[in-house]
Amino acid sequence: MPSRREVLASIAATGTVAGRAQTPEAHGHPGHDETAGGVPAAARPKALNASEFETLGELVEMIIPRGETPGARDAGAHLIIDSMLASQRARAASFRKGLAPFLKLDNAKRLERLTALHAARDSFFHTLKDMTIDAYYSTREGLVTELGWSGYTALAEFKGCTHPEHQLPGAKA
Repeated sequence: MPSRREVLASIAATGTVAGRAQTPEAHGHPGHDETAGGVPAAARPKALNASEFETLGELVEMIIPRGETPGARDAGAHLIIDSMLASQRARAASFRKGLAPFLKLDNAKRLERLTALHAARDSFFHTLKDMTIDAYYSTREGLVTELGWSGYTALAEFKGCTHPEHQLPGAKA
């Protein structure tokens, strides 16, 4: 029986990998990417300005920091979020408004503000956190390196969660 981690990795892979932004090297087509000033086009922001993009990179790293596995910034979560925002003007405007207070803060103050927004159940914080998680676990670093996903596995049967505390009243595990 697959572990919960394996099942979650499989679910995450099917729902989010298609929308992920990648560098041309990840696609195996380095010649297909235009560069300007030595910066690959895939690494340039599409929805955010340079300052907002840099700040977003710092914030995603605070949410999923580098440890034994790459952090969200290493995985390019900020690139993926920027790409998502580029196709959603209204969401991008709201996101930029939430990001604005972080722009002139140093990282220590940014972390304090994130912590306060989390405690206050702030909608921007939850949007940022959700987008960071979705972006990170749609990358090789999140799926393969952290979760250990090795590809799709066919299951003869999936019983779902068998923990008693997660069962509906009257249901048998």
